[in-house]
Amino acid sequence: MNNYYVYIHRRKDNNEVFYVGISRQEKYLRVKINTGRNSLWNNIVNKYGYYGEVIHSQLSKDEALKIEMALIKSYGRINLKTGCLANLTDGGDGSLECIKTEETKDKIRSYRIGKHHSEETKLKMSIAKKGKKSKQSTKDKLSDIARNRFSKKVIDKANGIVYQSITEASKAIGINRDTLSRQLLGILKKKHQLEYLVD
Repeated sequence: MNNYYVYIHRRKDNNEVFYVGISRQEKYLRVKINTGRNSLWNNIVNKYGYYGEVIHSQLSKDEALKIEMALIKSYGRINLKTGCLANLTDGGDGSLECIKTEETKDKIRSYRIGKHHSEETKLKMSIAKKGKKSKQSTKDKLSDIARNRFSKKVIDKANGIVYQSITEASKAIGINRDTLSRQLLGILKKKHQLEYLVD
């Protein structure tokens, strides 16, 4: 079931990515909840503040884990002195299946009180694709993530137009940003000639 997503946390002072994580749609609030974070994450948040972004959704667990690991490798980890992330592992291990303590469950419940999904979100969740498996091309292209930042340029091979980001390209051709992102990674088929621009 494709109900997993990949998210990032950014520092408020300079918008720098400092954490990469994954979760499932029914745990969507994990992006905003600070329960269960490590001390390095807490130190950064206490000093600079943070905000979260979901960057890939409607993924299988395998796809989400692969993207998480590729991004962590790309950004590098503070504790290994290889980059800027507060992640303490290389990803792929997470706590998606862990049993939460009653205290954690209570905190999540209190956060949810009065919160409701928008009609648009409900619709997206209801039509989430099911049963898709990763293609071989996914494995070949996931390594590209290690070189791609979220402002990676996109080129339309059909006319040579270069877009400054996936968001700009998705608006120009009238396609959902997340769908386009997955197409560029080879997770979904595409009918256009958009590709990441190789510098």
